[in-house]
Amino acid sequence: MTALPASAQKTNVFPAFKAPVAPPVAAQSENPWHATSSIDDKSKGVVAYAGQTADPSKKRGWVKFPVKDAYNSMEKVYVYHPTDDQQILGMRCGAFDGEKYHALFTRIYTLTEYPDFYGTIDVKSGEVTDSIRVWRDWTNAAKNGEWQSQYDMAYNPADGQTYVFGQNLENTDQAYTDLYTVDENGNFELVTTLDFIYFNFCFDYDGTMWAVRAKADKNFNAVGTELVKFNQDYEVESVMELLKEKNPIIQGTFGSMAFDYSTGDLYWYAVTYPNAYAYLFRVPTEMKKSCELEYMGGVATGTMLNGMYIPYLTADSREAAGRVTSIAAVPADNSVSKNTVSWTNPTLAWNRTELSDLAEVRVYRKKADAKGANTTAELLSADNAELLATLPAAGKKGETMEWEDAAPLNGINTYYVVPCRVAGEIGMPDSVRCFSGNDAPAAPVDIKATKLGEQSIKVEWTAPNIGANNGYVNPASIKYIVTRQPDNKRVANTGKTSLVDETITGDDNYYYQVQAYTEEGGKGGVATTEKVRAGLGWDTPQKFNLFEENEANRWTVEDAGKSGANFSYTGPLDYQGYTLWTSSSRETDSWAFSPKLNLKKGKTYRFTYTVEDRYPKVEFSYYSAIATEASKDKVVQTIGSHECMYSETNYNKRTYTDTFTPTEDGVYHFGFNVKTEDADVFCLYNLNVSEIFDNDIAAVSLSASSDAVTDYENKATVKVANLGKNKIEENSYVVRVMLDTGNGLTQIGYNKWVPEIAAGDIVSVEMKYTPTLEGTFDIFATVEMEGDQELGNNKTNTVSVTCEATASTPWTNVVTDPATEWVNTHAPFECYGSNDQSLMLYYPEEINATPGSKLMRIGFEYDANFDETSEEQSIQIYMKNTKERECEDGPISTDDMTLVYDGINYFVPGQKNIISFDLDTPFEYDNTQSLCIVTFRSGTRPAMFGCLWRTFNAEGGTYRSMHESQNTPYNGTNCWAEDQVPVLYMAFDKYVGIKDINVSEENNENAPVYNLNGQYVGNSTKLLKAGIYIQGGKKIVVK
Repeated sequence: MTALPASAQKTNVFPAFKAPVAPPVAAQSENPWHATSSIDDKSKGVVAYAGQTADPSKKRGWVKFPVKDAYNSMEKVYVYHPTDDQQILGMRCGAFDGEKYHALFTRIYTLTEYPDFYGTIDVKSGEVTDSIRVWRDWTNAAKNGEWQSQYDMAYNPADGQTYVFGQNLENTDQAYTDLYTVDENGNFELVTTLDFIYFNFCFDYDGTMWAVRAKADKNFNAVGTELVKFNQDYEVESVMELLKEKNPIIQGTFGSMAFDYSTGDLYWYAVTYPNAYAYLFRVPTEMKKSCELEYMGGVATGTMLNGMYIPYLTADSREAAGRVTSIAAVPADNSVSKNTVSWTNPTLAWNRTELSDLAEVRVYRKKADAKGANTTAELLSADNAELLATLPAAGKKGETMEWEDAAPLNGINTYYVVPCRVAGEIGMPDSVRCFSGNDAPAAPVDIKATKLGEQSIKVEWTAPNIGANNGYVNPASIKYIVTRQPDNKRVANTGKTSLVDETITGDDNYYYQVQAYTEEGGKGGVATTEKVRAGLGWDTPQKFNLFEENEANRWTVEDAGKSGANFSYTGPLDYQGYTLWTSSSRETDSWAFSPKLNLKKGKTYRFTYTVEDRYPKVEFSYYSAIATEASKDKVVQTIGSHECMYSETNYNKRTYTDTFTPTEDGVYHFGFNVKTEDADVFCLYNLNVSEIFDNDIAAVSLSASSDAVTDYENKATVKVANLGKNKIEENSYVVRVMLDTGNGLTQIGYNKWVPEIAAGDIVSVEMKYTPTLEGTFDIFATVEMEGDQELGNNKTNTVSVTCEATASTPWTNVVTDPATEWVNTHAPFECYGSNDQSLMLYYPEEINATPGSKLMRIGFEYDANFDETSEEQSIQIYMKNTKERECEDGPISTDDMTLVYDGINYFVPGQKNIISFDLDTPFEYDNTQSLCIVTFRSGTRPAMFGCLWRTFNAEGGTYRSMHESQNTPYNGTNCWAEDQVPVLYMAFDKYVGIKDINVSEENNENAPVYNLNGQYVGNSTKLLKAGIYIQGGKKIVVK
């Protein structure tokens, strides 16, 4: 959605949520080159933070931006829920109370919005450091008075109270805004009902409330926007219309307001009607009939902000001196270490009244080892800053002053200039930075790349004439490092400003990065050329992964049906990729052509590609072809036709293999064509091109648990393919499992008793591997066959495996259903707050255990949404055998359950992790009943929704898990049931009496081995640690 509704904006109803768009960007004039000067920290305006109601990625988060350049410089500091790609979960509003930033998080759906929790946000990182869920029954919350659709929050520094705006919908003809106080636990109390609908509000430092509302005509149509100033009783004191370029401006939906308490300036983020443009303004607060807004800049399309906060400093009193102006720090223009700091003294106090006097001005310099500072006292403390000068300033209000630092630090110097109304009274500080000494050069300018031939590109640029930090650079000493992308090849290290690259290889989009540097100042700025297409054909084999942007952009598209639909790269995530969006209003006939491929006469080539159609009940056709140029008019042969296709369900992925034998040596392109008359989304995943040899064996994949047991035969599966023309005979090849120790490779598994493979088939080879080292290692599989003509495909993917101590019980069962696997952030540990509880049910036919089995260990698989190992987590796990096969919303009870684990564990970063638990009490599982598992977690979570758990039974229709997480108080009174249940890793131990072992003498060598507790430890004593074991009814001593 790129605009608000075309109907008139009404003032008696609350606005609907609509995604904003960026306003038109005015042409920018070039900055002139200049001599040494201050580092330009102020041209982009003050820095602000905010939450997001909407984001182009559909993932809401916490952002940081300069108010004058939010369009280009907005930084995504934190994403609140990486797995939510519908921007449902996130912050609705928030406010900083002088010490902490408090926020309300909600869930926004198409037709409604529900409260989620109150949280405390770390401003710099965006992480929620504490949270409390305060509502249980979302559907009845509004009716019960527990939720008034709160939509904006502000802190009043004068009374130390946080306030929220809520929607008052009691009057069906006219809606109003309610003003509440709210504490950090989410408890709120009505203060008053205001006279109108107000979009946003904030308080100045002295406690006056300011808000914006629509200006209405007699029919409640919005004809403008008004700034309203309230008195201390929250009654309207004065009203002023806001104008942009002398014209009324209409706010179309909720925005955000914030004061910069350092200066008293008011900033407003507004989404306007009817174009849904998102603007940032500075708003005058001298009340009159109307005022002209000061335009700061636009905000990128699809970004919607809330809870804007501007970090600030304070002075010793409101009557203390305000900031200096025109502050600058200029280093010497010849690298001599001398900096001149200048400024204009203030005429206004911090409270923006006339400054009564000015006694002195202090100049501080930030120390090289300074720590972060949040207050003025911390900023100017002896730990962070050095007082360099105290300059008399009596009678110098509004006058220019300067001071020279004759011994600056080498590098960046930060100066704080502090005016004092009376001696020793700290006024409002301001800062400026400059670079002293030899600076690194800025980036080159006027850079361009020009194609001279398929293997030749000319790159040229103009030298910079200023330092990267506006410091001194000796122009004669500037050199350049030239790097070609995307192959990341260093082309030159030169003192010249042009070169010709004649080392181009394969067909690609090439661009160049030129970094200026000097020996004295080091590496400086980098300039980048536009992309240039050049290069010869690629030899086979070639693999094209179209979920990688550089790979996708090498392809050429053609809209043969003139429908406006073309393949394009939309992102690296599962739901993105190299996609074609079609329409039901136009017939689609679209092509995508690969880069150039070198193919030889008489040889046969295999083209394997995967494509997905994402909508059901759409008819379409796929075609594959070979062309001499990237155009449908240059197709020489159609090699694959898959016509009149139809899918009953969403997301149908199909893999095809087509072949081509050229009649001439040459350069060719693979072409993929989609035809349809309906709306769908098609995604081309990849293309693999290889020559078909007589004999070609390939290692396709290795599947293994991420947990293994040292000195034990662990299981893995290796898929092996016959890509050649000839059949591969039984036992004619070898499969190995290799472990990378970090210092070399070690074989830990070997199988030569392998099945035959018909041409074109894939087989699964079951492997046993025995690691001898404890720790986490990468393992992979290889295949070897005499006469193999292609050795580049004989190694599988790597799997990271944690090898547990020998005493650990290996995984014996994995409970899952591959057809219904999915991912979820809920059970077994949601990491929503500081406490979790979950319940899970597993059926006996899924577990498939033998009678009398004892469960020794369990584990759950997850991908981490964080980068560092968590703090320790207190975990309790309960189990029971039950006839139950489903659950429902409500409390979780452990009254009739057995506590099997009570201990400490951790969440670790990375993908495909298994969190495992060696049970304190082995659980006697009844293989005729379901297994019920209840988990409890307490501790500081690694991140909100920190783990993406591997699950199954997605959309299964039967609720098999429950979950709840919250902060204290914790009572588990309302848990939510759902169908998905985590994939469960299980380790059953074979407990048998030694007297029951009876193995014939001839089979004794391969008989099961047990320790003296009757615990099964494998089928061989060769790799066991020293000790006494039982094999075939006999005592075996391993030394």
